[in-house]
Amino acid sequence: MPANDQTQLNVVDVTGLSHYFGRGALKRKVLKDVTFQLKANEIVILTGPSGSGKTTFLTLIGALRAATHGRVCVLGTQLTEVGEPTLVEVRKKVGYIFQQHNLLRFLTAQQNVCMSLELHGYSELEARRRAREFLAEVDLGEHMHKYPDQLSGGQRQRVAIARALAPSPKLVLADEPTAALDRQNGREVVTMMHDLARRKGSSIVIVTHDNRILDICDRTVHMEDGAITDITVACR
Repeated sequence: MPANDQTQLNVVDVTGLSHYFGRGALKRKVLKDVTFQLKANEIVILTGPSGSGKTTFLTLIGALRAATHGRVCVLGTQLTEVGEPTLVEVRKKVGYIFQQHNLLRFLTAQQNVCMSLELHGYSELEARRRAREFLAEVDLGEHMHKYPDQLSGGQRQRVAIARALAPSPKLVLADEPTAALDRQNGREVVTMMHDLARRKGSSIVIVTHDNRILDICDRTVHMEDGAITDITVACR
């Protein structure tokens, strides 16, 4: 298969990616010649110690900052040395789930999900319908009119999952989604994210220190000192 055809099959295609923070004498290399591919409908967990470059890598493939060294192609768009308009267009196609759910406290669960959908071009009526559907998918159908402060930590993270997946993104990026949750809630949240993404056809990259959820992925990629040092394919 020609290389360009293979690239089209990958949701994320990264080759020789390096990244630096700081300038002059303070310049520091935080990613070192990283090569990584994510296929359609694949779930990959990214592990490694704090400071190994995991979150920086996630921000680059999530178009939250532009890459400057190497090749980064996400959803068919080249992201190396591009301007903010290109990054913004790719961000619209990506779902983000963070350790801190980042819900707006003055909006209900349904309104938080609706806001994301309307930003993606859905009409107000369709946004309300899809918000109800996705909140029901994460077992929050009876809580959609509650505000974040009226929900538990696990419930708030479920709202964040519904918000990320309701626009039907082809790529979902999750940064430590279980870090603030206890064992049971963490497992439930990740299982819901896994099942919903599988049904909706999304690919996922999850950054985590939580060894209890490694079994939900297709591959585990380990990073040390800004480089990928090990890749483990899940046994099914």
